[in-house]
Amino acid sequence: EQLSEEFQLQRLPPVASTAELAHVFLGTPTKGSSMVVHACLACHSHLGLDPARNDWAVRLEGLLLDGMHELENAKLNPKVQGAEGRVYLHLTALADMDGSALFGLLEAFTREFAARHGALIQGLWVDEITIKVRLGSESAGCQGVLRFSITSGHEKYMKCTGMLEQVDPTTGTPMKWQDLQTGQERAPVAADVALRAKRATARKAGSTY
Repeated sequence: EQLSEEFQLQRLPPVASTAELAHVFLGTPTKGSSMVVHACLACHSHLGLDPARNDWAVRLEGLLLDGMHELENAKLNPKVQGAEGRVYLHLTALADMDGSALFGLLEAFTREFAARHGALIQGLWVDEITIKVRLGSESAGCQGVLRFSITSGHEKYMKCTGMLEQVDPTTGTPMKWQDLQTGQERAPVAADVALRAKRATARKAGSTY
């Protein structure tokens, strides 16, 4: 994620997690709005994504809760109080599934995750969770990347969107995205800036929006 394009970043110390890689940043937006704590995790192990099993869901839930724990720990810092939270999880092991089928699997998982941990999500002011999964097999190699995002905005709480992401083979950075539902190319959905500003004002007053 090219966070430096939208935020002035300050690295915060991560706590121990089950993810192989964890980074935490405090981002001050270059264009107004409130500060955002970004918990960025990566897992290189195979989760065994399979509709017929649920052990992958237990592991995925644990990884996302690790991200929540990073946000919770970061917000103990006085400079971070009042900041919103975002969790990014990159699953680097190849998932041998169709992008649309994997989207449906993650969407069902998200409903259960939000039902169980909704109070924690709201308490940490999490407005976006993104899970990136590499699609393909050991024999065929990587065939693309599914960017699965959950955002809270005007339209819907914890709205799920799926994008097929193409990366630059030289730099490894994302080049373009294709919406799974419409097939159109567009940029990833981000939390509404105006809405985030209203939420920040409400939270400082001890209320919600």
